[in-house]
Amino acid sequence: MRENDHVNLLCRDDVNALAAHKVKRALSDLLPFLEAMQ
Repeated sequence: MRENDHVNLLCRDDVNALAAHKVKRALSDLLPFLEAMQ
């Protein structure tokens, strides 16, 4: 049981890291457009 819980936590951390990376990349892609509109 404990090993499975540990694996689930690792997978969840990976998913969170991937989501954060995608958000940061999307924001960095949008930044020039936001600056151009101001």
